[in-house]
Amino acid sequence: MRKVLAFILISISAYATDNAGIYLKTKLSITETKLKQYAPKATVSSETNENGTQFIISWPDVKVTLNTSNVWPDRDVQLKGMYNWISSIQTGSNDTKALLKQIPQLQNIAGTVIEPGYDKAGKVAALVKAIAKDHSGVIFSHQSFYSKDGKWLAGDPADTQQL
Repeated sequence: MRKVLAFILISISAYATDNAGIYLKTKLSITETKLKQYAPKATVSSETNENGTQFIISWPDVKVTLNTSNVWPDRDVQLKGMYNWISSIQTGSNDTKALLKQIPQLQNIAGTVIEPGYDKAGKVAALVKAIAKDHSGVIFSHQSFYSKDGKWLAGDPADTQQL
């Protein structure tokens, strides 16, 4: 039984994924050209439909699926939930106060699935931060919010303090 459980746990961790939501303050302007600038050694492809665009950014060791949407239908509900959650856990730091002021200004979101997870070389973190910087955004990953530079702002104190 122990061997089976160990195999299952190892298998789960081998196929684990990370996610990052990038909340944008400016109009969505993510393109293949920009993604190739953010990730010059990656292969970038995209597919567009009536709802938005899905980009695939791949390196030999990691793949990011980036989904964008033409419309954020439940924006107000999500922003209110974010604001209330951060307010309930905030530490009173200047970073948290600034984050709370930013929330009403968020206009769009880009979601990512990172397989198998953030890479040790930092390619994925650099990509996510570049998108956030270009759109004056904030990042939600693990169980925390991060600045456009990847600095931990609010959330689970056990999460990494820098993306």
